[in-house]
Amino acid sequence: MGTQQIMVLVIGVIVVGLAISVGFVIFNSGAYNSNKTAIATDMQEMSTKMMQYWLLPTSMGGANKTTSNVSIASIGSSLGFTEEGGIFRFVNDNGEFRVLSADNGIVVIGAIGTATKGNKYPYAEMSADLMTQSIETELSESTGF
Repeated sequence: MGTQQIMVLVIGVIVVGLAISVGFVIFNSGAYNSNKTAIATDMQEMSTKMMQYWLLPTSMGGANKTTSNVSIASIGSSLGFTEEGGIFRFVNDNGEFRVLSADNGIVVIGAIGTATKGNKYPYAEMSADLMTQSIETELSESTGF
């Protein structure tokens, strides 16, 4: 083999290696964004269930629009979360969800996704004011809860 042929072979190997690494980066970015969207969608479903719990009479297991009936335990139970060491959490394929606080009718739920990008996970935090029935969700990145 001549010098020219070896050079073409080396350049070909470098180009294929770069193409493979760019493919991995693009695929990982897509999976990360999909996971972020999935936990946000799960949060929307949870907000609907929370509002149902808020409006449901106490005789039917709801809060009856009373803030004293709303606690981390009652919200966690109404959403189907399990208690582990005082933390109400729920885990699915998209990530882990936790009831972070429930004070004066304002409930905060956090979620951390399963996809990673640079040692960070997608993180969503939903704040629901049950009295005004307003809900805000903030998406960001985090290394954990």
